[in-house]
Amino acid sequence: MATQNPQIGALLKELKQLKAGKNFDQLLLAATQAVERYPGEVRFLDFLHYAQEHYVKEKLDSQIVDQLVEKKDYPALAAVYQKLLTILPESRDLQKRLKKVRQKIREMHKDEVKTYYTEAQKRIEEMIQKGEYENATAACREVLEEDPENKTFVNLLVKSDSLLDKEMDGLLELYYKDVLPALREEYKANKEEFIIL
Repeated sequence: MATQNPQIGALLKELKQLKAGKNFDQLLLAATQAVERYPGEVRFLDFLHYAQEHYVKEKLDSQIVDQLVEKKDYPALAAVYQKLLTILPESRDLQKRLKKVRQKIREMHKDEVKTYYTEAQKRIEEMIQKGEYENATAACREVLEEDPENKTFVNLLVKSDSLLDKEMDGLLELYYKDVLPALREEYKANKEEFIIL
């Protein structure tokens, strides 16, 4: 019968004690170190797999995860699941949980974007009602940079641009109607003070 390396025997004894004590954090650490030191030793691999499964299960059943679920803190929950997947990458349960959480994050993001667009639409319509056409046009363009196909904001842009053009036309008409004749009269009276290009 071959004699066993005393260091391997001591590591196995330590791993058995950690397993019996259900100290999965320390068991995972010790088993990882043992596998790194003795990669060919199958018993260490068995302890490592056992430690990985139980460590992940313990973390999934923890109060922290329960609190994150209760608070609907999906980004933090995704980070926890991703971290646990680095320990147990083949876990179908973790992969399924991460997929669900990512879906929740996408839904939250959609809701936030929808709320943002609704508020932006209200503000732009208020600007148009107040005659703040330049601000309304700029706000529409800002939204359309992010979402160029958004028909609501395309329509608001067309409306605010059209009203801005009408306002400019009115100002030009006023200029030609009132200001230009006054300038002509002043020119006739004081030709020597004007420089003609």
